[in-house]
Amino acid sequence: MIAQTRIGCRFLLALLAGSLLHGSTVRAQEKSADPELVAAWKALLDRIQTADVTVRREAYKSEDRDPPPLADTQILHVIRTTRFGWLFDHRLRVENEKGEIATRLLINPDYTSTIAPRLDRPEKPDGWVLRSVGEEKVGLADSSWNTLPWLNYVTNGNLVDWLNQPTVSRISVETIAGGTRRTYKNEAKQLRSSLDAVTTVRLDISDQPSRHVLAAEFVTTTPKVTTDWVIKFVYAGTDTNGIPVIKQMDGRIVNSVAAPGVTRYRYMRVLSQIDANYNGREQNHLFYLSHYGLPEPPGVTPPSRPTPNYVWLLIVAGGFGVLALGCRWLLKRRAKATLPPPIPPTA
Repeated sequence: MIAQTRIGCRFLLALLAGSLLHGSTVRAQEKSADPELVAAWKALLDRIQTADVTVRREAYKSEDRDPPPLADTQILHVIRTTRFGWLFDHRLRVENEKGEIATRLLINPDYTSTIAPRLDRPEKPDGWVLRSVGEEKVGLADSSWNTLPWLNYVTNGNLVDWLNQPTVSRISVETIAGGTRRTYKNEAKQLRSSLDAVTTVRLDISDQPSRHVLAAEFVTTTPKVTTDWVIKFVYAGTDTNGIPVIKQMDGRIVNSVAAPGVTRYRYMRVLSQIDANYNGREQNHLFYLSHYGLPEPPGVTPPSRPTPNYVWLLIVAGGFGVLALGCRWLLKRRAKATLPPPIPPTA
């Protein structure tokens, strides 16, 4: 059971978490399968200065179409990004296995590092251990694509990267309620296999200026294996900057393997609850090791921490207190100045 669970987790991570790391670099190509769509997404990204995205994901695996009542895999992703840096939290908990896998990736203009929580001090400020640190960095502007969840988890990598591959072509555009349905095709060899693979992606695109994805289907077919992944996106609306705020992703995966005389099916449902906030306060110190009680590499000076909000509140409250005392003193002085002269006593 544990071995099967680990295999299932690897499959899930390859589809979900791998998209954040493998597809984070937007490659410049002379030709795109849909330049108008990519241009709209880039214009939307330009309006995002900071992003704080939390994804709580549950996965259900089964050999039946109906998923089991309880999730056997739970994943928590926290993504925080600014124009200055990027933070990515990954926590994985698997049913029937003790503990959890937890890592945090930090990217800033000076270095890239990976840290993990200490088992004996998980909630303390210094409860972290250093796993790796290096000079090689993922492009900060490119990694910010991950702040728009509907651009990832669709093509096992960044959707913009996929549309920019020279082997991808758009084969149809249909009008649907509230937007268009666009279908793309990619006939190329799989990255880890010599088998020829045909990939078809269907995107339901909103007719709003953001051109956000309403639903997607990703189908990969090889001579023996077919993977069909359908995702529906639910939005809470748009914020004041016109950025669509997603709140849920509901994905269903069907994996069929052809064997002699029989075809075996495996089903998976991935349900994600998302909390996304954009253009909030910058906290660039979160991208540096010193924030977690760890030493910085030689020659690196982290940015200063912003003044906490409660300090500003205390300053404002103190200012109002001084103003109130000053007004009281002025009122008393004015009252004394306007008092009528005393009446002399009568004989």
